[in-house]
Amino acid sequence: MTVDLEAIARRGRCDAASLRAALPLIEQGYTPPFLARYRRDELNGIDEASLWNLTHSLQAERSISERRDELYQAWEQTTLADPSLGQAIRKGNSKRMLDRLARRLKAEIGEVATPATRLAVRVMNPQRGDADDLSALAESIEGIEDAAAAIVGLDEAIARRLAGDPRIMGAAVRWLAKNARIHIATISDPHTGGADDDGSDGDASNQHDHDDNSVDSATSDIGQANVGDGGAGDESAVDSSADNESTGDI
Repeated sequence: MTVDLEAIARRGRCDAASLRAALPLIEQGYTPPFLARYRRDELNGIDEASLWNLTHSLQAERSISERRDELYQAWEQTTLADPSLGQAIRKGNSKRMLDRLARRLKAEIGEVATPATRLAVRVMNPQRGDADDLSALAESIEGIEDAAAAIVGLDEAIARRLAGDPRIMGAAVRWLAKNARIHIATISDPHTGGADDDGSDGDASNQHDHDDNSVDSATSDIGQANVGDGGAGDESAVDSSADNESTGDI
């Protein structure tokens, strides 16, 4: 097991030697509460939380190891048995990496082992004593009957396999982890409108208020006009009544 005892010791602020002494006991099945209570002096007073961290790390390592063995057995049954894929599986030390290799292995199982593909695998994984001449190399590979056909499709086969080669993918991941940067250009809230929308809404609201004021002003003017007309009508009626009275007197 490759449990990182130093990292667990730093996280739990305990002694790595105590964790190293507790590791075989946990592997034998002793639980952290039991060790923290009954083996405390033997383990230099290590606390239960650090023992739980050690237990979880050990369980994770066991799970990764079992998954690694499962993938390697599946790789051994593939027709091509690409050495680069097998080596990557052996070195896989995380669940994410093994999951990525599992997807590559699934594609490898479904791939047809053409003569060009067999030659491409050998060219990308040279062995000691391989011939420099492609024709001689193709003839020495088991499963290739037509060396000329294998050489014709070699370029296409190499390009296709490079796209999923674990070494290329690993180099790309390492480069991105070291050099990639995230630049945030703009930040916006999808639940609210932009500045232009707010401005347009404000202009529309102001225009609506202006229209309401115009209507109120026009209504007021009309009312005043009616009042003025009514007064003029009353004055005309008074004048008419006076004329009638004058006429009656005559």
